[in-house]
Amino acid sequence: MNNKNLNILIVEDDIIDATNIKQVLEMSDNTKNVYVAPNGLEALKMLRPTDGKLPLIAPYRRLIVLDINLPTMNGIEFLQHLRSEPQLNSIPVVVLTGASSDRYVLEAYQLNVAGYIVKPVNFNSFIEALTTLSKYWVQCEMA
Repeated sequence: MNNKNLNILIVEDDIIDATNIKQVLEMSDNTKNVYVAPNGLEALKMLRPTDGKLPLIAPYRRLIVLDINLPTMNGIEFLQHLRSEPQLNSIPVVVLTGASSDRYVLEAYQLNVAGYIVKPVNFNSFIEALTTLSKYWVQCEMA
């Protein structure tokens, strides 16, 4: 695996949203490894090393795109675990969710998310938001 790759983890339980997000993120000219986890617990398993082996997702140049409303372990619980682990706490997280509650926004920012985007209802706006997000992070990582 090339360490110039941007490793993106999408934590999303809606298969259609996860597929759309993955497709948009993979469309960029820059190399990206895009992974999908259906909930926070599975995401943590993908990020943590096990049995002395490297984690499934390389431990460098990582970005997490996180939904809040998830089964098993929701997005806020996931963020709490992520931020409490020294090996994982510096991974940038962008929340992309349908949850627009002020409480969720405040909790997410208190857990040091890089951004909080409410999923646009309109499909074209959804794609545009993802494309902008992708371009921004690629630019940050390639600089």
